Amino acid sequence: MDNITQQNTSLVEEDSAAAASLEDQEGKLTQAVSAFRLHNAPSRPVTPFSPAPGAGDGRQR
Repeated sequence: MDNITQQNTSLVEEDSAAAASLEDQEGKLTQAVSAFRLHNAPSRPVTPFSPAPGAGDGRQR
């Protein structure tokens, strides 16, 4: 049981690091894309992506 708990803890730490990295990348991408504008298109705020309820995290195990 302790081994499984340690594995789960490790997975949570990895997921947390990956999430932080993705947030950083998202900020950089948002900044890079903000330079592009479509002619005759009204500017509007970008809404963050939210997965559909029950969609899971998209990873295959």
